Amino acid sequence: MSEINEEKIKKFVLSTGYVGVFDVEMIKAYGKYWFIEINYRNGQYGYTPTAAGYNLPVNWLVGMKNGKVKNCSNIKEIYYINERDDYKHVKEGTITQKEWIKEFHNATAYGMYCPVDQRPFIRQYVKVPDRVINKFKNMKLVLNDLFFREEWNIAIRKKENKSLWETGGESKQFTVLPNTMRYWAADPFIISVGKKIIYFLKCLIV
Repeated sequence: MSEINEEKIKKFVLSTGYVGVFDVEMIKAYGKYWFIEINYRNGQYGYTPTAAGYNLPVNWLVGMKNGKVKNCSNIKEIYYINERDDYKHVKEGTITQKEWIKEFHNATAYGMYCPVDQRPFIRQYVKVPDRVINKFKNMKLVLNDLFFREEWNIAIRKKENKSLWETGGESKQFTVLPNTMRYWAADPFIISVGKKIIYFLKCLIV
């Protein structure tokens, strides 16, 4: 892309002191390239060099360990599609669903879809297992609220010559501080001032 000044990008990244894999997101509109953001991480688009024949994350790791980095000798042209973001064109009416499906099949690399392992794609976009699990969890919470009262309690005891975790240290019983109908307490912080003991508590509204 002759329209993008790669040297300016290099100078900018060097000036920030970052070392590692990154990607720069840009969009072409009205005949120009517009900057969106720079991600200091191996983002979704970081897979494109691997799909083109150069495993960038692996070679970066090898280089960081002072290993021998392979040369870029067999890079091939690919057609990459980010399914999730690209499908917004269908929702916005820019293209038809039939056109999008055609583009999807023409692509050689994807953001999530993998012909030999479709589980990540299904889990990300269909999410049937997650929905079933979440429905079950929500139902369980509703039942717990109906039949079981859940609350925390604070219990105190005077320290003897042994700590709680020592053998025999649990012999002295705790005194449970009762909650009220409206509040229950948590996260105690106790200090001693002379002969007085002061308790700081977090009170939560039931």
